[in-house]
Amino acid sequence: MNRYLLCISFICVLLNAGCSVVVGNIKPVDEKSKNYKVMDLNREEWKKLPPAEVAHDSVSANSEIKNSEPDTSETTDLAFQSQLTSSIISMNSACRPSVRERELGGFTQQLLLGISDVSERSEIHLKIADQDALQTTVNGKMNRTFVKIRTIVLKKDNCAYDLMYISKPADFEKQEDTFLKFAQSLVIK
Repeated sequence: MNRYLLCISFICVLLNAGCSVVVGNIKPVDEKSKNYKVMDLNREEWKKLPPAEVAHDSVSANSEIKNSEPDTSETTDLAFQSQLTSSIISMNSACRPSVRERELGGFTQQLLLGISDVSERSEIHLKIADQDALQTTVNGKMNRTFVKIRTIVLKKDNCAYDLMYISKPADFEKQEDTFLKFAQSLVIK
């Protein structure tokens, strides 16, 4: 239970500091996309964070999270925490007309606000959900703590989607493949 409270406190500190890195909240949000499905990690060593920390969603029978109702919440769509490493994987969407004109790099920069002392940064372009996506990996400090973060941002129509993986640098590779599978499971209708 202490580990759970520590994680929630960690997230609250980040949000109060104006850093959206853990939950990937791109603001301001006119509406969230609910026209996607993604793998449900709420099994084995991953635990879904409670609805108080994430926007509501529903789990389908085939172990995917399926969103179908518009939501204007400013919380993340969903987030999972590893019970082994305390790493976090999250998914967020934001829809507004200006998304079409913005570059993926601009979304990434907004997600990484609050990261200081960046010692390593890499970017690659890839395809996720049949859309062009930008994957960025950063080593740096967040609230005086060293972290390694991977973001994947993409857009379709007037919606931006961000997937994030945040971990202690020493634990990053342990669950990097889980994040990649999570990102590759994204289907946008």
